[in-house]
Amino acid sequence: MLVPPVADRAALHQIIVEELALGVVREASKHVLVKIATDLAAQGAQAIVVGCTELPLLLSMEEYPLPAFDVTKLHTEAAIRYSLQPTAI
Repeated sequence: MLVPPVADRAALHQIIVEELALGVVREASKHVLVKIATDLAAQGAQAIVVGCTELPLLLSMEEYPLPAFDVTKLHTEAAIRYSLQPTAI
């Protein structure tokens, strides 16, 4: 598991809090996400975990330079599958 450096995490926080949470989507911020993912890939990352509900508003999973997984979508799909299971009585 790789974690972005402090400066990249600060940039992500700024994008999430000062832009996306306010409904602002900037092209420059998309480039920041792609660069962070590209840098992680260069360090050996094989996939990206998109662990924030706002980030898919900025960049689709297909736009990342390596496989990306939307945690909110994965949790929702798992909850639906679980809720549809027959219960044993």
